[in-house]
Amino acid sequence: ILAGCSAGIEPVFSWVYRRTQTVGREFMLVHPFFKAYFKPKLSEADYEWLLEHVYKYGTLQDVENSELVSEEDKQLFRSALDIDWKAHIDMQASFQRHCHAGISKTINMPASARKEDIKQALVYAWKQGLKGLTIYRTGSRQHVVLSLQKFKN
Repeated sequence: ILAGCSAGIEPVFSWVYRRTQTVGREFMLVHPFFKAYFKPKLSEADYEWLLEHVYKYGTLQDVENSELVSEEDKQLFRSALDIDWKAHIDMQASFQRHCHAGISKTINMPASARKEDIKQALVYAWKQGLKGLTIYRTGSRQHVVLSLQKFKN
């Protein structure tokens, strides 16, 4: 925590997100790499627009203006929400092969995920030898620690 490092194998949840404390206080947080990369290269107005966009939608993959976000930027700044569930499971499985205990990892699925999608993910994870799995479907819970503006209640 002191070094600002993650203790796990999770990808970045979102480059800009809302954090809610147990006392109900909310903060908009910007990942330091995102800020260090985009703030110097964009005008203040463009940077603020990009912050709001990623805060609202959780991704910059859909930004069509290549002057704001290049294809290289899109490759560098993929978040947990941009990664397919199968890729999440494959990453966890690559670590699981070397651990006797279960691994804590969240598989993020979009709000549009159906029961069948979740079933496929669970069966695939079992076939890959995972000992544990957490699936979070965006917007499925009312109170969460990390969220996007779009799902604010």
